[in-house]
Amino acid sequence: MKFLWKIILIILITAPVVYARDVTEIKWPLSISAEKIITSTGEKESIYKDEHTEYNKDILPPAAPSFLSVRTNSALRESRGGTVSLVRYILEFRREPTDTELEILKNLNCKIEVQVFNMVQLLIPVEKIEIIKGLNFIKNFRLPSDVEENSRIIHSVAFNKSEEFSPINLEEAHKLGYLGQNVRIAILDTAFDPAHPFFHKNIYYTLSFRSQNKNIRVGNIEHGNAVTEIVTTVAPGAKIILANFETDVEYMRALKELINQPVYLRPNIIVTAVNIILPDDYYDGSGIRARLAHLARQKGITLVSSAGNNAQTHYMGKFFDSNGNDLHNFTNKDDSLEIDVKRGDKIRIVLAWKDNWNNPGEDLDLGFFDDNLDPLQISDTKQTRTKAHPYELIEMIAPYSGTYHIAIKKGIKVSNNLPFMIYVYSISADNMEYFNPETSLDPGLPTAVDGITVGAVQNLYPYQLEPWSSQGKTTDNRIKPDIVAPGGIYCKSIQNMFSGTSAATPQVAGALALLLSKNPSLNPYELKKILKNTAQDLGMPGEDPVFGSGLLNIYKALLY
Repeated sequence: MKFLWKIILIILITAPVVYARDVTEIKWPLSISAEKIITSTGEKESIYKDEHTEYNKDILPPAAPSFLSVRTNSALRESRGGTVSLVRYILEFRREPTDTELEILKNLNCKIEVQVFNMVQLLIPVEKIEIIKGLNFIKNFRLPSDVEENSRIIHSVAFNKSEEFSPINLEEAHKLGYLGQNVRIAILDTAFDPAHPFFHKNIYYTLSFRSQNKNIRVGNIEHGNAVTEIVTTVAPGAKIILANFETDVEYMRALKELINQPVYLRPNIIVTAVNIILPDDYYDGSGIRARLAHLARQKGITLVSSAGNNAQTHYMGKFFDSNGNDLHNFTNKDDSLEIDVKRGDKIRIVLAWKDNWNNPGEDLDLGFFDDNLDPLQISDTKQTRTKAHPYELIEMIAPYSGTYHIAIKKGIKVSNNLPFMIYVYSISADNMEYFNPETSLDPGLPTAVDGITVGAVQNLYPYQLEPWSSQGKTTDNRIKPDIVAPGGIYCKSIQNMFSGTSAATPQVAGALALLLSKNPSLNPYELKKILKNTAQDLGMPGEDPVFGSGLLNIYKALLY
């Protein structure tokens, strides 16, 4: 036995030590074209095989509203030579666009797909892009923002449902007879199979807000199915509205339309376990999506969103350049932030800083480098000149498995100690050199005052937060998340473990439905208060920015 321990000790001593290196030799390029570096990826169609052909139709609502009419648009196509004649962009106007401004775009052969508030999603002929960039009524010109699905699919054996939901006392709650009867829950996600046998009887109607390929089944169908299964497991008597989208503008249009539905079609609860990665404020709940949450509350709708899975891939700091090379010093000897990503995975990096959101006076640039410190992509919008929002975005496919470097550079004007945050979104992102779990909430709805934000705890040890679950506070110093629930549920609809704040969030939505089936007169403020007052306190006594008010307890909430 002693000899064996000696061998183990020798192996441990002689094993190579992997550590992040200090970097001070980054060579920032004068200019670099993102289009020449990023590998363009087309939309991935769902590979789900629909075996339920008898239900193979979208389910329309009674007296369907006019906006449900299908608008076919085949303009976004690649020619045989592989060139794209029309490209999808988002235009942010200085105010809501006028008819004259929209007519100018149409005369330039643009095809307008969606308009919501001051944003227009459209298809632009390649040869007209530079002309449109120069129009004086356009404030910001960008590609559509990506969607972050706050989950991971983990191969696992099936679990006993009563045991999985025992931390939230679901079985005891169901014995009281409140199952979400006559409560309408809208689920906003990228795709669903409304015919799935695990929940098709609950489907009230479906809406597709996609501009291209307007189909409820196109997108990540596993994510939408898993969220729907969890909602209907918690609230088996609820009526489910399924709504899907593809882009950030379609997402906001979907929210707006769901909120403004006629009373007999309007959801009582909207749950979204997906978030848009682009910020619309400095994570303080003042942006457009937060205002939609406020509108929902005014209409009597409770909006529930996932906090995000960013606790280990988020960095928060203040710009500091001690050596005069215009780069942020992550430490006195390190100008880069290292992170590991697997080859072929999509990586999205968001840099945002504290500034006047619509009239920024500071300017930071974002750089992404390989492990030889050669530049892969630079994002360097001139915010102080263009008045574009104070953020930078990099998106690309990882060309190899291994270490990459993120760097922040002083733009036209930057104050020392300017607060900023970096978010890295990639399914394989790991070993981030410096990270801050605090203030790692996704942008938009998770920071909204009027919504319910949900974090995730471990199933077997529900008093412990999942290490990836995003934490508060918001940047304006409010407590978020509001509540936590188990972050891993085995879903029969995908035959795998569904893990993430995406798994926790639908449990809270289902709990709200049970409360409404007991007392339909409860308003969003009262519902939120009941859940928080009856949650099992975790962590520091009282509310805290890690667990919020604590672990969801449905049975106790129904007895409140």
